[in-house]
Amino acid sequence: LDGGVDIGDAVFLLAELFSGQVPLTCADACDANDDGGKDIGDPIAILAFLFSGGTIPAPTLCGMDPTDLDALDCVIDPSCP
Repeated sequence: LDGGVDIGDAVFLLAELFSGQVPLTCADACDANDDGGKDIGDPIAILAFLFSGGTIPAPTLCGMDPTDLDALDCVIDPSCP
């Protein structure tokens, strides 16, 4: 929730999934491939976006999920306008 998409996002999500890192307050922000879940596909999508021309659904910054068809929730980040 720092306002950008970078390798730290993939690392944080991998730590949450596999090392017991405390989850973010915005689970929907972790759904990088917008499939309605938070799993290994999300850090893979982030890394593909950063390093091999992959795409991730908008928004990549603050904003509502344009395909809000899942059960993931999000507490609005206070840094968002």
